[in-house]
Amino acid sequence: MNSESFRGAQGWARRLLKALVPLLLLLPSVEIASAASKRLRSVDMLVLTSERIALVAATTDRDSVGTTECRFEVHYSVIERLLGRTSGKGIVCVDECSPAPKRGDSLLVMWHRYTRGDPTDMLLHVQVFNLSQIGFPPALDNHFGVIRAPDSILTAVRSRIAMIRAGHPLGDDRRLGMRDFASGNGSIDEYMPPDSEAEKATYFLSLNVLVYPADADRLPAIMRETEDAMPERRGWAATALAQYPRPEVFSRLQELTHDNVLGVREAALASLKSLGHGDEH
Repeated sequence: MNSESFRGAQGWARRLLKALVPLLLLLPSVEIASAASKRLRSVDMLVLTSERIALVAATTDRDSVGTTECRFEVHYSVIERLLGRTSGKGIVCVDECSPAPKRGDSLLVMWHRYTRGDPTDMLLHVQVFNLSQIGFPPALDNHFGVIRAPDSILTAVRSRIAMIRAGHPLGDDRRLGMRDFASGNGSIDEYMPPDSEAEKATYFLSLNVLVYPADADRLPAIMRETEDAMPERRGWAATALAQYPRPEVFSRLQELTHDNVLGVREAALASLKSLGHGDEH
């Protein structure tokens, strides 16, 4: 396939995804992280789910390993410990990082936790961003964009760490910790718009989902979304409100249990139940 034909195929695929996303959002019972989607965390969400973060220097070229979980290993020495305790030297196992790190490259390494169904079973994944050779995986912001400058990536990381240390990881009084975030609390899932930077920079022919922090300053916009003319947006907003235990949120969710679209009503009921108000409708 020549380059012109490939670009044409990409355009056709994105148009198809754009048509499918609203239909999928009408089905709240569908598991969002299906085989046809990738659930990807923003840089801020990676920080919130990390037990350790360090800026390191690669002291060797990559050593190929070739397993599913570890494509190659890189020896490193720590330049700066950003979060948690990291030994001065070590080896990091990398499953995806392109171009591969070379001796002397500056790497942002994030040892973050996640779960697969069971919230008590915390698994460890190591995310590596090569700040000397920006490539794949992309550093995603909280608004479906891509952070391309190394200094901007570090600024985002430092800013979120400062919020954690101040005791306000989401900008308000919700006292959530790393394990809470790794279990899915304090975060919002949203399909990437097909024409967004994040979608274009990630996985081709995949309905990708961005996971970003349920920050306090997002609540007014989410409340407005509950009045959107499109039921899929109202349903998404009703689901997102489960992250905000506020009196005005409870009231609005109760109103949404009378929406004229079943999917919206179900989403509102599920959020009320999650917030401990399942019988108040």
